[in-house]
Amino acid sequence: MITSADQYQRLQATIQQLQETEMELNARMEAQRLAENRLVQAAKLAAVGEMAAGIAHELNNPLTSVSGFAELVLDSMSEDDESRPDMELIMREARRARDVVRRLLDFSRQTESMRASASLNKVVEDVFTLSRHLIHTSGVELTMELQEDLPWVQMDENQIKQVLLNLVHNALQAMPEGGELEIKTFASSRVGRPGVTVSVRDTGVGIPYENQTRIFEPFFTTRSDRGGTGLGLSVTYGIVTDHHGEIELISQPGEGSIFTVWLPQS
Repeated sequence: MITSADQYQRLQATIQQLQETEMELNARMEAQRLAENRLVQAAKLAAVGEMAAGIAHELNNPLTSVSGFAELVLDSMSEDDESRPDMELIMREARRARDVVRRLLDFSRQTESMRASASLNKVVEDVFTLSRHLIHTSGVELTMELQEDLPWVQMDENQIKQVLLNLVHNALQAMPEGGELEIKTFASSRVGRPGVTVSVRDTGVGIPYENQTRIFEPFFTTRSDRGGTGLGLSVTYGIVTDHHGEIELISQPGEGSIFTVWLPQS
């Protein structure tokens, strides 16, 4: 004989199973959505990467000639030559254009990688050494919290260093009046996979909501008037995904941004 108590227990068990099934389904749908987004972004990067390589190589030779001849002309000019400021301007702009070419080449070569087991903490410390002067002159206060027993992961140290340099420089540019920069490392798992995380948080101007879904797109920039090329974050995205990792953004306009990079242990 089935009592009301038995029926109630069965009903509760069924409800529990349905709730667990719903949670699992939602998790799978979210994982599929993220995978689809990564595939779309990877396709964009591949197409633009081929174009970028061609453009960069076409521009590199004439830029080298312009820079070289401008330098020769400058060397032959006296300090009080009235044409000297114009020639110095040519040199500066040629160097800026050459920097854009270098970024294009970096973008197109992002699949090249030399990986070995390495310490993410050491990469962070190297980036701090490279950026120390810029951080100080920007009026930014830096805080670093690095987990001491952080596991090593397979990575291309130079590429991950480039990722962190891009994120630090973006953070500094978001704080033109100074602010706080916080870098943390810690062990974390995603979808059952062990790994390590580094987060870069700033107290800058933040990123408008309408731009947050586009920041990793090649050539998308909100700083075109200040020389932004829109390649830094797309290169960063390409490097992280090539390492089978993930990069995420949380940003509040007017309050700051947090970029989080996760890398798997294997």
